[in-house]
Amino acid sequence: MEDQFQAFTMMPNWMMRDTTISGHAKLVYMSLNSRTSRNNNSWPSHALMAKECGVGVTTIKTALNELKALGLVTWAKRIRDDGGATSNMYYIRTTLPQTEEPNP
Repeated sequence: MEDQFQAFTMMPNWMMRDTTISGHAKLVYMSLNSRTSRNNNSWPSHALMAKECGVGVTTIKTALNELKALGLVTWAKRIRDDGGATSNMYYIRTTLPQTEEPNP
């Protein structure tokens, strides 16, 4: 079992200091980042992220759309073998997507 005091998730300093990014978007970014594979992708459900972040599913969807608009997260729908939907595959960008300086 992973030692819960040694495992942690970081947020890039530029993101933490960017006052135009909402707190919910930062929290959802960290939730996704805490589950990323070596390829910077992750696939938690909206319900799991909502539970971890202490918010509702609607807030998760709003934050994801904010992160997508910023170029920090994209996703693709995943389908189970039986044709039913399952959680999305999220692709997380870990570097600043713009060429301009982050907002102070």
